[in-house]
Amino acid sequence: METLKNIKNNLLNTQVGVASVMFGIALMICAAILANGIGNIKRANNVIAVTGSADKIVKSDNAKMTFNLNKKIYNIDLSSGYKSLSSDMDYLKQYLKSKGVKEEEMS
Repeated sequence: METLKNIKNNLLNTQVGVASVMFGIALMICAAILANGIGNIKRANNVIAVTGSADKIVKSDNAKMTFNLNKKIYNIDLSSGYKSLSSDMDYLKQYLKSKGVKEEEMS
C-alpha cells in the first residue's frame, strides 16, 4: 500500500510524471478517434454506386426537358455576351422546332 502511495505522489508531483499522464490520456483519445474513423470507413463501403448509360426508345404522352445554356465572357462588354447567349438560345429553339417541338410547348 505504501508503494502505491509513493508511485502516485511521484507521478503527480513531478513534471515528467504529469507529462506522462497527459501523454497517456492523449494517446487514448487519439486511439478512440482513429478506431471511430476506421469504423466509419468500413460502413462507407455499404454504398452501391452505378455509373453508365443505356438507350431505349420510349413512347410517352408527356416529357419535360431542361436545358442550361452557359457562356464564358472573356472581355468586359457584357452586352456582347448576352447577345451571343441569345443567339445560342435561338439556335436551340430552331433545332427543337426542326425535331417537331412546337413553339407553344417551349417556355
